[in-house]
Amino acid sequence: DAECPIPRMFGSPLTELCRAALEILRLVACVGRPQKELLCECGVLQEVSTVMKCAFNSVIGHDGRSLLLELGSGNPRFEDEVLYTVLQMLYSINPVCQRMAAQTSRALMSSLSFHASQGAHNAAMSFVPAAVNMTQSVDLQVQYESAELLTVLAQDCPATLPMVVSSLLPLIKNPVIAPYNHVQDMG
Repeated sequence: DAECPIPRMFGSPLTELCRAALEILRLVACVGRPQKELLCECGVLQEVSTVMKCAFNSVIGHDGRSLLLELGSGNPRFEDEVLYTVLQMLYSINPVCQRMAAQTSRALMSSLSFHASQGAHNAAMSFVPAAVNMTQSVDLQVQYESAELLTVLAQDCPATLPMVVSSLLPLIKNPVIAPYNHVQDMG
């Protein structure tokens, strides 16, 4: 666990310290655009991503999501880098990280600045494979967030619709059917 900078347990002093650090960074980012740019230049995006990929604590996930949303809003210089960081988090094996990344993606993609950016179309297309991949998760909350993200992609960037449909079709043509266990009614 040398790559995981935080403990995986709830309520430990290190978890609380991590939460406090994320909140302080969010408050610094709230001051203004120069502070957001400075944080991004100092590698905060990579650090937050690492923390969120390792943290199975949903409270830390929420704190990290809040920081990423703040860094991605009103920060055109680093908007694409924030989106790329969140995109990478969608491929995490951590379901909490995947859910928070999908929620962050949806919020950032729904912003006006995202639609005005030059790379919005390409960015939206990049999120489709990650979102489709999430539909195959065993975690129902991850599946839900995937469906929500695919909906936003299709609505906010209609050019993604053919890619969404063509990516989902193989999943419905070849479903995996779990064996049925007949359980007798006890009543």
